Amino acid sequence: MSKRGFGSCLWCIVGDFNTVRRQDERKGVNGEYGVRDMEEFNSFIRDMELIDIPLVGKRYTWFKGDGSMMSRLDRVLVSESWSAHWGAGYVEVIPRDVSDHCPLILKHKVLNWGPKPFRFNNCWLSHSGIEDVVRSAWEKQVSGIWAA
Repeated sequence: MSKRGFGSCLWCIVGDFNTVRRQDERKGVNGEYGVRDMEEFNSFIRDMELIDIPLVGKRYTWFKGDGSMMSRLDRVLVSESWSAHWGAGYVEVIPRDVSDHCPLILKHKVLNWGPKPFRFNNCWLSHSGIEDVVRSAWEKQVSGIWAA
């Protein structure tokens, strides 16, 4: 598959791809199961210049009913432009309930620490030219809005 025709759009592809990228993404599966599928899947990811968002929580996303086999079949793939626009992220794997697949939650690595407190040091008042510095700062345009 070629990336030509897909442009540089913001792509986020989520789903059950029914294959893995490496053998260590399977447990309880004997032999070299699905080697050709792995090669084709990795070629698709490489050719489309996709980024495989890392998992947090569980290593596997699919479990056989009796627990004897497990694989990472589900994943989130994003384009480089998506990653540049939205920033770094991760996929949280949460416990499964009725399905044999675990639900995935795409999250950003942005931590909200709450509002930033205002800080002021009285020693700034004794600095010569402080009024000019403050006036200049208030007159600057910041992120499309005026500071004052």
